[in-house]
Amino acid sequence: MLINWCMNLKTGDLCKVISANNNKYNGEIAVFKDVEYYFQLPCYVFEHANSEKITVSSEDGFEVLPYKGSLLFLIDLALELKDEKWVEELVYQLNYESQL
Repeated sequence: MLINWCMNLKTGDLCKVISANNNKYNGEIAVFKDVEYYFQLPCYVFEHANSEKITVSSEDGFEVLPYKGSLLFLIDLALELKDEKWVEELVYQLNYESQL
């Protein structure tokens, strides 16, 4: 799921942003906001839960894992990958959405 896949994101989609080239993006959950262009280079804007803006250049070599509406599938995937932190984040999000 490379950058070209990101073009299919819709505003408000929840994502896990990962970048091998920049450890600032360490897999935290963020909301996709918009695509902005700087010097004709597309940059993808996400917002972290603490309202921190994350701007990712298309040259950063990042991936996104969208999961809006599919948290259960992603919890299963995170369990298979044995990513405990991601499982905790997804379960927290599932519980939060269940209370709405």
